[in-house]
Amino acid sequence: MAAVTALVLTVGACALPGSTNEPTSGTPTATEASSPDAQPTDQGGVQDASPELTTLVPGAQKQVVFTAPVVAGEQDRFLIRSLLVVGAATARLFIGQTLECTGPDLARVDGLEVGRNVDAATPIGTQLRGLFIFEPTAPGEWTCRTLVRVAEPGRHGVIGRLLDIVTELFTRSAPPSLTLQTRQANPVVFSQLRVSAPLPEWAQEIRPPSTPVPIQSGESATISVDVDGIPATVGRIEFAAILSVSTCIEADYPKACAEVERRDRRGTSTLLPTFTVTQYGSGTSCIRATATAAQGAAQQVITWQEHHGTLTFALPEVRPATADCSGRFRVDITVTVVEGNGVVLEPGVALMPRSLIVALPSSTL
Repeated sequence: MAAVTALVLTVGACALPGSTNEPTSGTPTATEASSPDAQPTDQGGVQDASPELTTLVPGAQKQVVFTAPVVAGEQDRFLIRSLLVVGAATARLFIGQTLECTGPDLARVDGLEVGRNVDAATPIGTQLRGLFIFEPTAPGEWTCRTLVRVAEPGRHGVIGRLLDIVTELFTRSAPPSLTLQTRQANPVVFSQLRVSAPLPEWAQEIRPPSTPVPIQSGESATISVDVDGIPATVGRIEFAAILSVSTCIEADYPKACAEVERRDRRGTSTLLPTFTVTQYGSGTSCIRATATAAQGAAQQVITWQEHHGTLTFALPEVRPATADCSGRFRVDITVTVVEGNGVVLEPGVALMPRSLIVALPSSTL
């Protein structure tokens, strides 16, 4: 698997490097008909579309919603992706999902952790996506899971978990609940966990550094990463990303909101994100692809009721040029706070990210 060659975090506009070996804009060249375009890599993969739980209530513990078996050979890697589709919520609730895989000798590999708030006004079909590239630490049989925790907003940290426990012990009335959309309820878009077939060696995941990034109202921040070692012969590449964002309705959750000047407990944040992939090289045909609104680069609002949100991007058909262009690409994600509260970009930590970027064969997602 190729290594990450550079990782840059900047505030404001992201300037292109000036070296002649750096990326340049141009018109993509057509891919020859003989190029080995990747077939969907999850052919032969595994899907769990029958959740163990469809109605979730607030609690101190994470609950297993999906499980999927994986048989890993030497150096096999897999794309794990989970989709939670909200059917209804009876009150304002936080829903968070954590992805993990456990294997031989109780080994465990943790993946992405993301979450958001929902309430009775949340539209049916609202989605919470998660994905990561699973690298088994040993060959053999593994089980991947989607763990979900539902909580009442404001009950975070140790004190919040203790309050959840007390509530479970002494509350006799029916607790608030959240219902997931299943294949039976919505056969088109439904909650599920999928594991791909083994990925090619060049497929990779980049986890941003663990420093939260506050963005003031009216300003921008850019996360830039380099992805290297992608053969030009792959034909088509899918670049995708998940970026966790919180609007700053209070100063201490997340803690980086203390650095944000504009905060309003009932305020919103209007965000305008961009997602761009640029191929390095001196050729005029080197690729520069920018996500459209339908691919995630649409203006959106995170309300105080939601508090936490995720920005999801996907460029499914990036076709690398070969003439004087390299197998190295730069991915830039810029978030502009158009108006309202400042926000914090939350990368998470190395072993449990809340944001990540992946490069995969097209049709993997």
